[in-house]
Amino acid sequence: MLTFYQNLLAPPRHLIPVLLAMWIGLSLSESLARKRGQDAEKLSNLVFYAVLAWLVGGRLTFAALHPQAFIASPLSLFYPNTDIFNQAGAWVVGLATAFIYARKQSLLDWETLDFLVPFFAFTTLGLALAHLAEGKIFGSETSVPWAVEQLDARRHPYLIYELLAASGSLGLLWLRWRRATPAAGSGFLLFTALTSGWMLFIEAFRGDSAFIFGGFRLAQVGALAVLAVSLYLLDARFKARPAITS
Repeated sequence: MLTFYQNLLAPPRHLIPVLLAMWIGLSLSESLARKRGQDAEKLSNLVFYAVLAWLVGGRLTFAALHPQAFIASPLSLFYPNTDIFNQAGAWVVGLATAFIYARKQSLLDWETLDFLVPFFAFTTLGLALAHLAEGKIFGSETSVPWAVEQLDARRHPYLIYELLAASGSLGLLWLRWRRATPAAGSGFLLFTALTSGWMLFIEAFRGDSAFIFGGFRLAQVGALAVLAVSLYLLDARFKARPAITS
C-alpha cells in the first residue's frame, strides 16, 4: 500500500497533498472567520500573498546565492524544480510580506492567528503526506518489530511517525477551533506547542538529522525553543483574560 502511494505521487506529484491540504485548511479558516464576524477575504488574501512571496522569495534568493547556475540558461529560474529553492530566504520574504499586509489590513493580532489554525494544521498534515510520497527522509536504524526496510537497513518508519503525529494534533485541534477561543491567541499557541512537541519527540528517530554543538539535533533544539516560548505565551494569554464576574 505504501509503495502504491509513493508510486502514485512520485515527485513532482508529491506536492498534490500539500496543495489540497492548504485549500481545505484555508476554506475552514475562512469559514471560522465568517462565523466570528470577521472579513474572510482579507484572511484569504493574507495567506495568498504570504505563500506567493514565500515561493518567489525562495527561488530568487537561491538565484542570488548561486547566479552561476543560471548564466547559461536564465529561463531555468522558472522551471518547476523544487531543488532550486532557498528555505531561509523563502521564510524571510514570506513572513515579511505577511507582516506588512497584516499590519496594513489591521490583521496583526492574536485573533487572526487563531483563525489561521485550520490552515496551519492541514498544511502540516499535507507536508507529512508529501514527505511520505517523496520518501527522501529516513529513520534511524532499529530492531523494533515495526521497522521498515530502507536504504539496505531496518529503520524506524519516521515518515509514518510524522503522519500519525500530524493527524493526531489535527484531530485535537478540530475539536477546539469549532468552539469559542477562551483567550485570544490560545488556539494558535496550542497548535505551535503541539506541533513543536511532537517534532521534538519524533526527531529522535530520524536518521538524517543535522547535528550542532557536538551531538544535539538542530531540529530538536529549535522545537524545544518554540515549545518553551509557546507554553510561556499560552500561560500569559490565559492570565491576561478579563476576570469573569457573576
